[in-house]
Amino acid sequence: MIPVLMTVDTEQDVAPYFASHEGLNYIPSLTALFEREKIQATFFVTGEIGEKHPEVFEHLEDHEIGCHGLHHELYGRKTPWLGKVHELSLGERKDCLVKATHLLERASHTEVKGFRAPYFQIDEATLTILEELGYGYDSSLYTYRYGWPFAVYHPASDDRLARGSMRLVEIPVSCDPFADEIGHPTLPSSRRHFRLNLTFLRLFGVDACIKAMENIKTFQDFLHLPPFFVFWMHSWELHPDPPWKNDPSVPAYLYWNCDTSFSLLESFIKEIKKRWKICFLTAPGALREMRI
Repeated sequence: MIPVLMTVDTEQDVAPYFASHEGLNYIPSLTALFEREKIQATFFVTGEIGEKHPEVFEHLEDHEIGCHGLHHELYGRKTPWLGKVHELSLGERKDCLVKATHLLERASHTEVKGFRAPYFQIDEATLTILEELGYGYDSSLYTYRYGWPFAVYHPASDDRLARGSMRLVEIPVSCDPFADEIGHPTLPSSRRHFRLNLTFLRLFGVDACIKAMENIKTFQDFLHLPPFFVFWMHSWELHPDPPWKNDPSVPAYLYWNCDTSFSLLESFIKEIKKRWKICFLTAPGALREMRI
């Protein structure tokens, strides 16, 4: 059985553009879909939601809760595309993580042991803080940025991309390893690697996602790595008529085709269940299945 991790970044709408939480209204429909398809998922939630919207967790009892920061702040090196997003000091990062963990555990009545960095930006210093706080895994590295990793591994404390001796485990997010020019009218620039997420599912359809998964598995087989897939999405992508589409500062790919999110997601899930012998697991479940 191939582990498939369905992960949901549960946050404010189209951060950093909006501070609203309209996407949370569609969590019950998403978990209903997961229940029908017998999927246990991992929801990476901001601490702010644990504080202001604890009712959301009533719909997440059958799923894992991970941390997605306190207010969707930056936990790594700032890059130009992040614009005015503030870069935190190490002390600020730790304070935010401590508070976020407390708020999420209080709202969900469960231990929080997994982390995904907002914007997928994380560095070695943040991984060290997570380990100090008792976190078991991180899932913030996107393979298209580095050409590696395509395996679950223990990173080195001085190089997050290298295998090392940290207790914490890195679960990389899936991406097609074979480079190609990928364009869409809504994208501000072409992409070179297909990303396994709801955004690319909305832009390019089910068949394109399946092709990316085939390429990922081919690459893992070639390297003699145990196969696994990590699919991710945002809670706000489920909004069928997002108000941020009227804001000219928000890139069009962040709202294009959102009215088809549920139908595309359901079709995608059914198709991969037909093609492979898979099991939908939370991150801890996948680590047990892979004996890591």
